[in-house]
Amino acid sequence: MTKKNKIILLCITSLTIAITVYFYTVWSANKEKKKVVEWVESHGGTVEFGYPEWVESSPGFMREIAKKVAGEDIIYIKMGQDIEVIDFTPLKSLKQIGLLNLSSTSINDFSLLKDLTHLEELGVHYSQLSNMSSLKYLSQLKVLYIKIRGISVAEVTGRLRKKVNEILPKCEIIFSAG
Repeated sequence: MTKKNKIILLCITSLTIAITVYFYTVWSANKEKKKVVEWVESHGGTVEFGYPEWVESSPGFMREIAKKVAGEDIIYIKMGQDIEVIDFTPLKSLKQIGLLNLSSTSINDFSLLKDLTHLEELGVHYSQLSNMSSLKYLSQLKVLYIKIRGISVAEVTGRLRKKVNEILPKCEIIFSAG
């Protein structure tokens, strides 16, 4: 076998291995997403998908190629009502969760989320913040959405913002009424 043939064989073998690894990775990620969707739905929640931010900001002709290569991520998870205690470990395998919305639940111990190291945005209801010290487990949070209903937003925002900023100094806090 000539040197040229060996190089061609090596290139073909390398390409075959790379394609196999890529398709296995995509298959595995889709399998994990399916498990997560089933888990969320079994707890009365909903899941929305979208493309990563870098894909959406790609130039037009590259965007479609990037969408096919990157695939969709889970960008929004809203958990159902009346969930008090839940094991969030099925979400741990996700590389990115855009927003986990717990505002319809009764959860007020956020230490349950400490293993979700990729969680960057969390939605809660004001009444869930009775045990704010458990927010310390979410130091990676970039945005905390706080829904306030039945009381004046102006009454609460100042003191609540101060307390949350003491626990999560790098987190943006967004209040909403309703």
